[in-house]
Amino acid sequence: MLGNTMLRWSAPALLRRFLPRIASGEYVFAQGFSEPGAGSNLASLALRAERADNRWVLNGQKLWSSGAHRANWMFVLARTNRDAPAHRGISMLLVPLDQPGIEIRPIRNLTGETDFNEVFFDDATTEFDLVVGEVNQGEQSR
Repeated sequence: MLGNTMLRWSAPALLRRFLPRIASGEYVFAQGFSEPGAGSNLASLALRAERADNRWVLNGQKLWSSGAHRANWMFVLARTNRDAPAHRGISMLLVPLDQPGIEIRPIRNLTGETDFNEVFFDDATTEFDLVVGEVNQGEQSR
C-alpha cells in the first residue's frame, strides 16, 4: 500500500531513498491511521506533529496498527496544522519505530495472537522531509 502511494505522491528523492529498501524487505512498515475514540475518522485525528527545526516531534497514539511489533517504520497520518479545520492540516509522515519516545504494545486477541498493536508517541521524531505528498495535504485525494 505504501509503495503505490509513494509512487503517486512522493518526491523523487524520497522514492530513491525508500522504495528499494521497501522492495528488499529492509524497511517493514506498519500503518498508523486509526486512533482511540476516532477510528479512522480524520476529523478526530489527535496525533500531533509539530515542527522543531528540521524535524517533526510527534505526540499521541495510534491503535490497531497491524504488525507494528515486527515493523521498523510506520507511516502515520498526523495533524501538522492544529489551526486548520477538522479535515485539513493533516500530513502523512514516515516515522522510524526504533527510537526513544515510541512504545509499541501488542494487543492479544481471543486466540492469543498479537497481530495488532497500540503505538504511543511521546516526543518521538522524524525528519522534516519524510512527508508523503505535501505538508498539510494528507487528507486530499486528487
